[in-house]
Amino acid sequence: MTKRILLGNNDLWKKTYGVLIDIFCCGILEAESKKIVLGSIISILTTPTTWPIVIFKRTIHLVILATFWFFFSSVLSNLKEFEALFIAIALVAIFYRDIYKEITELLLFFLITITSGGFLRWLCKGYLNDALLRQEFLTNPEVEPVIASLVPSLPDKYDNEYDSFMQLYFNSNKKDGEKLLIDSIEKYWNEKNA
Repeated sequence: MTKRILLGNNDLWKKTYGVLIDIFCCGILEAESKKIVLGSIISILTTPTTWPIVIFKRTIHLVILATFWFFFSSVLSNLKEFEALFIAIALVAIFYRDIYKEITELLLFFLITITSGGFLRWLCKGYLNDALLRQEFLTNPEVEPVIASLVPSLPDKYDNEYDSFMQLYFNSNKKDGEKLLIDSIEKYWNEKNA
């Protein structure tokens, strides 16, 4: 048994994530539109609460920018028009991944909200019917947070099944945990394909 990072790019996570996406898509097709829309709206409203964490994670970058600014402020002050532009470019360079991620998530949540979950159902139906582009889209790491935040919108049967597979994955570093997870994944696919 190998120790692994709980979530990430490892074979066991890929196998587990395939099951999780399948459960999610089956659940979304049966979920009530109002629950999906409510989940999307809550996610949109709580997005600003993540920014203090993002800023904290980028503290070292901000300290480097402030140090650079302190030591070269006399040179930069001569470039009066470009001083603000320099700061703006530096901040975008520090936060561009986070800004991109937040904008992508917000656009997805808005699209899900204005279509009353129709867009998400369309993606999930395509995923389950082996439509390549929709499968690629739903398995994209940028979409994982969107899926995770909408799991509570699933009917209880699917929500509980999703949570049980996540719990099995989290316990996979424990003795016999990995074997139990692999057996559960195989059982899931065998029942699904029967």
